[in-house]
Amino acid sequence: LYESWVGVSSYLVFNYQLGLAKELAVRQALAHAVDKQTIIDQILPTLAQPAFAPLAPTTFGYSPDLVKFEYGFDPEKSKQLLADAGFADSNNDGILEREGQSLEFEILTPTSSTYEKIFGLLRSQFADIGVVVELRQAAASEIAEITPTGEFDLLLYHYFWPYPSALDLFLSSERIGASNRVAYSNSQVDDLLQRASQLPNDSSEKEALLIQAQSIILQDAAWQPLLVRKVVTAVNNRVSGIKVHPSEGLLW
Repeated sequence: LYESWVGVSSYLVFNYQLGLAKELAVRQALAHAVDKQTIIDQILPTLAQPAFAPLAPTTFGYSPDLVKFEYGFDPEKSKQLLADAGFADSNNDGILEREGQSLEFEILTPTSSTYEKIFGLLRSQFADIGVVVELRQAAASEIAEITPTGEFDLLLYHYFWPYPSALDLFLSSERIGASNRVAYSNSQVDDLLQRASQLPNDSSEKEALLIQAQSIILQDAAWQPLLVRKVVTAVNNRVSGIKVHPSEGLLW
């Protein structure tokens, strides 16, 4: 058996075009409500590790220092953020609202038993802070059609792209309406990514620009990284010379 951490990165992202998720305090509160370790322990024990940055740990541009920008599990902080933003449970039904608008969201996920289980835990974690979520499952091809229209609230999804260009693909303004599924836009991030794209892949300057871009993305609460899955590959013992590439998986 060969193991590597270059597998699927799962994340929760918030639609910048629609409803209450456009508010920073709401996104921060939702992010703080997520208990990643419980999700892993109950659904993917030994097969995943918590994520705190948009790039996976094996990808150039990742830095462990980015953990200081993580919205870690802190439901009391979630409640305080929402209270400060004017939300309250005025009718004692367990759901927070403001000016007649309740904190209720639909989470779009791929059709998958694993994602359905993750949703179940998220539903419970969000309920603890007065937020209601409903499940909407769709095939990957349908998600590719739905997300450019902006007709969803939150997206629970994943990607496998072990290169730093993942930031351009999923979070640059130029990709809105395509692979930037949540219409996230920050001109400073765009500038940093554009400058990084002009530099060699092993450049320390490029690495610094990528780390800076991720720090802004995290502070904007645009993307709540959830977990990185371990890839375990079984290989016949008659096959020899196999090596695990640090960022791309098995090579032989």
